[in-house]
Amino acid sequence: VATAPESSSLWHAGDVMIGLGIHHVVVVKADHCIGVLTDRDVLEAWHRGPAAIRSTPVGRLVAASTACVLPEAPLSQVASVMNVNHVDAVPVVDDTGKLLGLVTAGDIVHAVATHGLAGPVESARPD
Repeated sequence: VATAPESSSLWHAGDVMIGLGIHHVVVVKADHCIGVLTDRDVLEAWHRGPAAIRSTPVGRLVAASTACVLPEAPLSQVASVMNVNHVDAVPVVDDTGKLLGLVTAGDIVHAVATHGLAGPVESARPD
């Protein structure tokens, strides 16, 4: 899991994403998750110019609260958290909030493709 301290710049987080070919960086304070920054967040800030991106701390851009899951959460719960919160990545934390990992929508697709669904899909709607 790629992380960035809350005081690091948006530029740094974007550079990490580009360098690693990923879409999310977990923003941390003392190893505890305080939010998830996406490549879309970086792109939305781009119009402010390089100086603003280099001086804007990532901690300022993450949501005031971030939905997280515990390591024992079933895949269906993780997917539900993503759906309810309209996000495509959910941090995995211990009971103190310490970051343990990150589950992305791609991880869920991979798990379903590899292992199938544990139960029936109760509602599906075409987009």
